[in-house]
Amino acid sequence: MKKLKAITCSVFLAAIVHTLAAQSFNFSTAKTWAAQPTLHKINPQYDSFSAVGILDERLIEYRTEKTEIFIYTYTHRIAHVVNDKGIEMFNKIYIPAYRNTEISDIKARAVLPNGKVIEVDNSRIKETEEDGDLYKIFAVDGLEKGAEVEYTFTSKRNLSIFGSEVFQRSNIPYQQARFLLATPAHLKFDAKGYNGFKVSKDSVIDEERIIAGYSENVGELEDEKYAFTNPFLQRVDYKLSYNLSTGEAVRLYTWKDFAKQAYTVYTSRTPKEDKALEGFIKKINISEGSDPLRILAVEDYIKTNINIDRELIAEDADNLEYIIKNKAANDEGITRLFAGVFEKAGIQFQLVFASDRTSFGLDNELENWNRASDIIIYFPATEKYISPLSTELRYPYIPYQLAATRGLFLKGTTIGALTTAIGIWNTIKMEPFEEHAHNMESTVEFNAGNDTLIIKSRQVLKGYGATNYRPIYTFLPKDRQEEISKEIVRSVAGNENISNIEVE
Repeated sequence: MKKLKAITCSVFLAAIVHTLAAQSFNFSTAKTWAAQPTLHKINPQYDSFSAVGILDERLIEYRTEKTEIFIYTYTHRIAHVVNDKGIEMFNKIYIPAYRNTEISDIKARAVLPNGKVIEVDNSRIKETEEDGDLYKIFAVDGLEKGAEVEYTFTSKRNLSIFGSEVFQRSNIPYQQARFLLATPAHLKFDAKGYNGFKVSKDSVIDEERIIAGYSENVGELEDEKYAFTNPFLQRVDYKLSYNLSTGEAVRLYTWKDFAKQAYTVYTSRTPKEDKALEGFIKKINISEGSDPLRILAVEDYIKTNINIDRELIAEDADNLEYIIKNKAANDEGITRLFAGVFEKAGIQFQLVFASDRTSFGLDNELENWNRASDIIIYFPATEKYISPLSTELRYPYIPYQLAATRGLFLKGTTIGALTTAIGIWNTIKMEPFEEHAHNMESTVEFNAGNDTLIIKSRQVLKGYGATNYRPIYTFLPKDRQEEISKEIVRSVAGNENISNIEVE
């Protein structure tokens, strides 16, 4: 949400980079690039790996440059290569060059088993683009079994009140992981470690407020079929919570603040938007029947007639007047349109920011607003939901990864002349198990002469089992829907004798 992410900060941030000592919280300020590197001992439990991470260190500081504030992150990694596969993994290093991020001070070297050190010449560091992503890339020559690769770099990015660092990978373990965040003493950040990553309380040292964190023996977490690894990765989230220079210990950027701001973004409208909205609603056949039928009518009309494009960057892509005229909207705009129509139609609703159970979810204890990107709409009268952003789904189905999670419900309220929202944490219920099915009903028999096998099959798809086929009914002409759906099911089942198909 561009309006919520465009957060301004009136304070100036300045600090020094710090580093940690292993196995405990340590607030020393020295970086750990040794003048004379030596090989490290590998834990016996990692003997079977092709490569073992020795250190993954990230030291984060906030700096003020003239009138702008930037975040500098010093990253330092060491990896021990065990065999040929390990050499292949580390003989070429890629450093992501994210948008609006500057990479500098790259240093890299290899330490061979005989103690020889091979430095990487900076002239050999190149920039490349792969699959639309930019990288700094360099080769580490001379690697052999038992050698170590060590490199550091500094990244500079724009100010963000919220941050996150992930310390676990799918391919190799790391024996030590270190984290440090330093800010001026009057700026108090909160940080939280997940899945075993330890984080200290903040400490004030020489007019700086420092938070340290570490973990040991961070094992690899391989991808598994039918499982989601992201929620279980070791990581640290952090956010600015207090500006003590004001003399008031008022917590900043709370979920309460978020609820108010988000509600305003999605429900406030200009007079011109209201006028356009009233004309738009007249085109929708909103029956006087039950709420489910009225909700379905609104959802189907909007999703059939408005193109939803999250990449749409037109200046007015979230403006209702523009959306209705051009029949195109970005994520924020389409949600505003749904909210406006439901309000005008008298259908009670609540906006809900949902967790994604396949990734990093929302945490009611640490208010990381960057995590609040998935939005759905809840209807108290029916206790069901829609997803305004999923063109293929219809009431009451939402993306499966958002169901059965905790969400922040924005309950609208009026206090005098002020209309705002209260944020309430609750569980986003999934549709009952018995409402979902992907069943095959078959009869198999021989003909009278027992020389031919006759197979009659019928597939029944219900609930989430049918969602992959919903676009057929939504976007194809009516006379082609059943024909095309049969062809798809035959292809999926690999059975040309399927004669009856039912999709509910």
